[in-house]
Amino acid sequence: MKKVVLLTVLLLLPQLSIAADSDSPLYFGIKYGSMSPDWAGINSGGSIGIDAGYKLGDLFKLAEYATFAVEAAYTTTISKGDAYGGKWDLSTLALYAVARSNGEFYGKLKGGFIYEDASVSLPGFSASGTDSGRSGGIGVGWRFSQAGMLELELTGVEKKMDYLSVAYYRHF
Repeated sequence: MKKVVLLTVLLLLPQLSIAADSDSPLYFGIKYGSMSPDWAGINSGGSIGIDAGYKLGDLFKLAEYATFAVEAAYTTTISKGDAYGGKWDLSTLALYAVARSNGEFYGKLKGGFIYEDASVSLPGFSASGTDSGRSGGIGVGWRFSQAGMLELELTGVEKKMDYLSVAYYRHF
C-alpha cells in the first residue's frame, strides 16, 4: 500500500508544479537514494521518499545568510537490501529543523527526530522492530528557479545507517 501512495505522489507532483514559479513558504519534495548500513554482511537497499516543508520567516535576523524551515520526511524501501542470505527493509518518518544558506548553490544542515520501522527475513527466521531517536544531515543544493531546488544529501538514520539521496523540491 505504501508503495502505491508513493507512486501516486511521484506521478502527480510534476502536474502540480505546472503552476507559476513561486517563493511560497510551503514546499514538497521527492527523493531517491541508498540506505547504507555499516554492518558486515549487510548490503545497501534502495529507498524512495517524500518530504513536506514550511519555510519560516526571518529567524534571529539571519535572512541575509540563510533560510530556515520545518520539514517532515517519509522514506520506504523499494529495493530490499541483502542480509546474510536474506533481505531487510526500512521505513522512516522524521521531523527536522532545516537551515539552507542563501544563493543559487547552497549548503544544507538539518537535525531532528526520526522514527524507524525495520524488518529482516533470513532463511528460517524473520524479525521486525521499531526505534526512534535523533537524526541529522548535511547536503548541497541548486536553486534552479524561484520555486525549484535539487539537492544531494547525506542523512544519519542510525549510528550505523546512512541515507544518501537526491531530491527534487518544489514551492507551491
